[in-house]
Amino acid sequence: MNSEKPSSDAQAADLPMPPQMAAGGIRDPISDVVRLLRRINHVADLHSKHLVRQTGLSTPQFIVLSTIKELGEVTAGRIAQEASLSQGTVSLILDRLENHGYIERYRSKRDRRIVHARLRELGAAAIAKAPALLRETFITRFRHLSPDEQQRMVAALEMVAGMMDTPEHEVRA
Repeated sequence: MNSEKPSSDAQAADLPMPPQMAAGGIRDPISDVVRLLRRINHVADLHSKHLVRQTGLSTPQFIVLSTIKELGEVTAGRIAQEASLSQGTVSLILDRLENHGYIERYRSKRDRRIVHARLRELGAAAIAKAPALLRETFITRFRHLSPDEQQRMVAALEMVAGMMDTPEHEVRA
């Protein structure tokens, strides 16, 4: 039977590592992910404020307007799909946009249960004077990437977005 005390290295190995550092003193990649997501969010927030100053529209409102322009006369459900927003959020945004004269909604002649939205002149004018949804410096740098690099970046962002999606059961909890 060995009565020797364990060395300090052995004791240290039993202690949990701080969350920001992985074994061997290497930075935890989760910390890097959080830091980078916060950085992206900060830049997006600043650009969103710029959009509000230029158009009076929030980013989700502008995305809904742009989706209507792109798709033409369209239902709220289709807008929600294209814009990656919930149908309830889209309905609230459509209410605001309609109240401010950017869009109009009307019932389908074939099926009165279906309501379509279409862009009005004021909505088209707001889109025309709006800045791009991404900063021009990003757009320029992105366009200078090779097509393969662009595809890899989009795939990585899709993976991140998919990993961050909240399952429906967690939203209701």
